[in-house]
Amino acid sequence: MLKRTARWCWVPRWIGVKEPFYTEPCAPSPRRLVLPVAPPQRGNCRESSAYGPRPGTAERDSAHRRCANGSALSSIAIFPARKLTSATSMPESPFVETNLFGFFGPDFAWESPVATTLEDLPVRLPAQDTIGLTRIYDARHLQAEAQAGGGYSEARFFDDFGFALLPHESEVEDWDIDPSIAEMDQDVVRLYHPECESLIRSRLLPGRRIELYQGAPMRRGPGTPNPFYAAGVHQDYGLLPYDYQESIEAFATPEIAQWWRHRFEQDDVEGFMVIDLWRPVYSDGPLLHMPLAVCEPHSVRVEDCVPLSLLEFSPTGRPTNQLGLRRQPDQRWYYYPGMTRSELLAFKNFQFLKNDADQSVEACFHAAFEDPGAPSDAKERQSCEHRVSVFLLADGTAP
Repeated sequence: MLKRTARWCWVPRWIGVKEPFYTEPCAPSPRRLVLPVAPPQRGNCRESSAYGPRPGTAERDSAHRRCANGSALSSIAIFPARKLTSATSMPESPFVETNLFGFFGPDFAWESPVATTLEDLPVRLPAQDTIGLTRIYDARHLQAEAQAGGGYSEARFFDDFGFALLPHESEVEDWDIDPSIAEMDQDVVRLYHPECESLIRSRLLPGRRIELYQGAPMRRGPGTPNPFYAAGVHQDYGLLPYDYQESIEAFATPEIAQWWRHRFEQDDVEGFMVIDLWRPVYSDGPLLHMPLAVCEPHSVRVEDCVPLSLLEFSPTGRPTNQLGLRRQPDQRWYYYPGMTRSELLAFKNFQFLKNDADQSVEACFHAAFEDPGAPSDAKERQSCEHRVSVFLLADGTAP
């Protein structure tokens, strides 16, 4: 399972953690940005020794991966970008043009992950007026066209595009966590866990053998532990198993991180993903304030992913890994206008498949944004985000 801290971080709770622990909420911030670093060399390799022997934490800032031929690769393994085939084969969707904050410039260069804190000013990022407006397409139109004209199921759309809208009426009425009540007695856990497991097994990954873990969902909006919105382009975990493992250690313990790695490397596991289930709550009408934009993963080239190392962010003080993004004109951004509390957006927040020879970006960069068409008095967003960890198992293995 995963346990949320008040910093909208997620703590794996698969073993050894019996009680929740919380950090102080982050101060509201209009951007979630960091200082830049320079692109790694290109190559075609993976982390060594079954995705790499993990270097010690003290070595993290200078850690290098090694290719099979022994050559060093800085920071992350780079793979050829996948041919962009998803949205390019679909009819053009309606769109809005607005500011998405947090992009690095298209020619930005780096040599190693940048170590920074959330409080660091993004002094080396380009001014927003040099980035310009971003076109964000109507994903309702895209998904409707794909399902009607292309024969796409929800599962196929989710697999191809990395996100999907699911109509879903939840039995949950109280979406907030009360620290005085045992976690499993709270409606948002007691009722929502089985609902989410059913959604994933029957609608997103039907027929797949999986092993999944859940924790307490996270709330965002005024009056919650997370009163601000993540209005900066980011991806939460990095690209490789090492990146994810290190983030587990940052928010939990080395033992839990080692447990995850041991489970991941077992022969019956083909891969691992984190599915983010995001929805408006407590709303009587469509969401107009600060909707969520997601970027189609296959429109992002690996060489445009900027590795970030966040400091002073986790309860342990260890760095945690995220990705920033260099802005490129062929990146495809989408949102679902007017989402209601009877819908949820599912998107891939992390994915790594062991035997994917064409390893590329598989998870969605995302950011909240101001819809230029929303009225100035639109009700402030109240939302719930639930991240579910999923081991993808080989055929013939027990779930």
